[in-house]
Amino acid sequence: IRTCHHPSCETISHDTYCDGSTPKWESHLVVNLLTPGVLMAPLLKETRSVVLASGSLAPLQSLCAELHLLPPEDSKNTAEKKVPISQSQKDSEKDLKEEKDKDPLSTTSGRLQSVPKPLEANHVVNLPKQLLALGIGHFPDGTPLKNIMSNYSRPGYFEKLGNAISSIIEAIPRGGVLVFFPSFSFLRKCVAAWQDDSTWDRLYASKGEVVVEPPGSSQAEFEKAKNTFNGTVERTNNCILLAVFRGKMSEGVSFNDDYARGVICVGVPLPSNYDRSISAKKAYNDEQRKFRKKQLLSGREWYSQQAYRAIAQAIGRCIRHAADYGTIILLDSRHCDDGHYNASGIPQVHSNLPKWMRHSVRTLRMDRRQRANNDVLG
Repeated sequence: IRTCHHPSCETISHDTYCDGSTPKWESHLVVNLLTPGVLMAPLLKETRSVVLASGSLAPLQSLCAELHLLPPEDSKNTAEKKVPISQSQKDSEKDLKEEKDKDPLSTTSGRLQSVPKPLEANHVVNLPKQLLALGIGHFPDGTPLKNIMSNYSRPGYFEKLGNAISSIIEAIPRGGVLVFFPSFSFLRKCVAAWQDDSTWDRLYASKGEVVVEPPGSSQAEFEKAKNTFNGTVERTNNCILLAVFRGKMSEGVSFNDDYARGVICVGVPLPSNYDRSISAKKAYNDEQRKFRKKQLLSGREWYSQQAYRAIAQAIGRCIRHAADYGTIILLDSRHCDDGHYNASGIPQVHSNLPKWMRHSVRTLRMDRRQRANNDVLG
């Protein structure tokens, strides 16, 4: 518990949920679900089969571990000779069975289909012809581009970031462009900085209109912003939407065809390490991985993967049908091929992306000597 920063609270120490009007005596109790398996269990108990289908379930192994969906134990070579069992052994087995029946997760174990294996499908489009996916890890002046908090205070950082984004948008001749930022606070900093330099004018000159996703918006505010963007695209074939990962614009909204010819993902949207629910989940995974489920991701791996799930949702806003096409830009050096590959030959930095993106992302290089076979020079 830290001292509140609101003037009305003076030096009162209470939690981070204060909005400036919290009485000194008020507190909050927050309950977080650390494993979704307990919600999956009653569903599986009442059904013979359940089909999970979505465009952003990958990586499947960790998803199944989170839901406590485990394959049946290998039945080969399990036939055992019948041997006499003492009464004490029978009583012990009965006690174990009763304990297992009390465990809500016991109904999910052994329910994962193992043959055929869970399906991770390819995209319906011809990716080489209909998608340009680039990882860009440098600014136009050649300096490294890594969107981390320590760089925000560097002189000219926001100006250079605005220059990079403007240059990309100017190269997309028509259609809407979606730009996703790690958080609303960072989005506000970008907008404030760009309105003070030439970036804002460049954005308007290239697409005619810039729509900013309202933070913590009501449904009415969200619909207004979305309708403004869609209406501008319908009238002019151009518009820019500045939004955030995990926001309403990044999940569940279809920007097909000219509504999104380009998607720019700024940085790696890792959850806040100051969020206690995140810390609790990381600690829970570490404990469960140690004592119960080896398939479960460690706390650190789970934390990293949340960023790529958010990215998967954002890049899924465009290329919505077989005839659609577009450009996806991952704007951060952490998205660039660094020469480390997994067993499938996929760059390690792309291994958590959706299957259809893993082989499609190419790295933009400025130095011809650093260029690999799949890289783009620029």
